[in-house]
Amino acid sequence: MPALRRAALAVAGATALLPFAAGTSAAAEPIPSPEPPPGSTQYISEKELADLTGGTTFGVTVEARTTDSGAIGGRAHWIADGDKVAACDTQADGKRVRATIYWNDSTGSHYAWVEDANGANGDCMIRNDLDLPEGTKVGLEVCLKSGSEGRKEYCGTATGVA
Repeated sequence: MPALRRAALAVAGATALLPFAAGTSAAAEPIPSPEPPPGSTQYISEKELADLTGGTTFGVTVEARTTDSGAIGGRAHWIADGDKVAACDTQADGKRVRATIYWNDSTGSHYAWVEDANGANGDCMIRNDLDLPEGTKVGLEVCLKSGSEGRKEYCGTATGVA
């Protein structure tokens, strides 16, 4: 099994290892992680998402897009106001969209994810149980997947601040 490709992100004097390399679109290894806690996710409409992200500046709300050719298969959003991460399926291609947020703090490296698995129907899955210290640097990754156990494909990345 090939080793995960990693990129360094300087975080408050420490280095966070993120499982993606800037500017790459190659598939990465699946990351085992627990399911989001019950009650921590909900579907919201594209309009509700626009209301959450409207009028913000870079570093406050960050968007990443999948790197598939043609129409964009999915988007991820980091919404610093309230520490939310959203996954949006934007193409009826039979795949789901996974958004993952990565960060470091004094206890180590962390990540949390959410998936939009109900198709490209004009809504996004948002995760709202995160609470990062203000000013924390974050890495955002969005990928397409075939099913819950599928390999990540066409991953796009962005960085921002909590």
